[in-house]
Amino acid sequence: MSQENLESLLARTGDTVRLLRNSQIGAYVYPVVPSEFSNWRMEQRSWRETAVLFDQSHHMAEMTVKGPDAFRMLNALTINSFANFTPNKAKQMVPCSHEGYVIGDGILFYLDRDEFLFVGRTPTVNWIQFQGQTGGYRVDLVRDDRSPSHPRGKPVVRRHYRFQIQGPNATQVLEKLHGGPLPEVKFFNMDAINVNGRKVRCLRHGMAGAPGLEIWGPYDEYDEIRETIVAAGKEFGLAQAGARCYSSNTLESGWNEKLRALANARDGMDRVDPTLKTLADYTEAIRLSPNEARAYSHLARLLAVCPEAEFRDGMEAVEYAMKARTLREGKNAGDFDTLAAACAEAGNFADAVKWENKYLDSLSSPDDDATWRLSLYEQNKPYHEPKKAN
Repeated sequence: MSQENLESLLARTGDTVRLLRNSQIGAYVYPVVPSEFSNWRMEQRSWRETAVLFDQSHHMAEMTVKGPDAFRMLNALTINSFANFTPNKAKQMVPCSHEGYVIGDGILFYLDRDEFLFVGRTPTVNWIQFQGQTGGYRVDLVRDDRSPSHPRGKPVVRRHYRFQIQGPNATQVLEKLHGGPLPEVKFFNMDAINVNGRKVRCLRHGMAGAPGLEIWGPYDEYDEIRETIVAAGKEFGLAQAGARCYSSNTLESGWNEKLRALANARDGMDRVDPTLKTLADYTEAIRLSPNEARAYSHLARLLAVCPEAEFRDGMEAVEYAMKARTLREGKNAGDFDTLAAACAEAGNFADAVKWENKYLDSLSSPDDDATWRLSLYEQNKPYHEPKKAN
């Protein structure tokens, strides 16, 4: 018996509001993870005051896309630019239909040449699978659905475990696990750390606006890795977060899906990382006015010269700076200065020198600060704004 699709269901019922109000699906459940390990109040405070372990192994579906057309297919499905998207980077992927309607969103990990891992909600995984199977692309797909909300006593097995360690003490926990100083992982970049003698891949995406990493690996190592993290975090006040409090951490998150809420939530913002809030404001401005050059320019400059290294991303900064320059048809001198800073952060110092000289040539009077920045670029050094005193 074939399943009824959404279109025929809506046509048959004739009343979408009544259909939704009488849905038998029930409340959304974060599967498998206990609702609380201690109590939700202590668990929520932990990512602000000590450290927290989020178990993200169960509530998202995954799709591995591998093959010579993997990059081309995924690039064609999403509204995001894949310019400068290279292995060991991740991206908030937002696929849309052929008519331009958003299908969903999730995180796309660029694991290796011709190999990607998408982690997100089921509708988006469905769309990727449909395109991979019908679009004539040379790709292999491996799907792993989210864990069932009600396993009914049956064992739950995934392809990967996925843990996140966040909070003020997260660095100490991770350094103890790693056995020394951590690699410097930039925002939405990947690297690897050691956990109990195993090389474990990690991602930096700034959940809860505090230091920390997301790590993942084969699911058969789930218990070993989890127990090692809990043991290492004990002296630093690490708390395990249950399903009840998990969703609330996104209110303080760098997760792009939530940036609109951050940008508009003017009350109670005093505890949110100000850089994170600024990123939210610029991202929301671009969403509301996608042809507003100033928003692209401001976002590019922040990603290029931000005092906090975890928020800098030269490649993204170049992309946004070029967009601003295009929108203003190269008539705004400040765009040259921003583009120079972005190129320098991306390691392209030749272009940084070129654009900074172009900026200086456009001025009617000397700019000592710009001349100093030019000298940095000529020494193959990027420019970063100094940290402000608290």
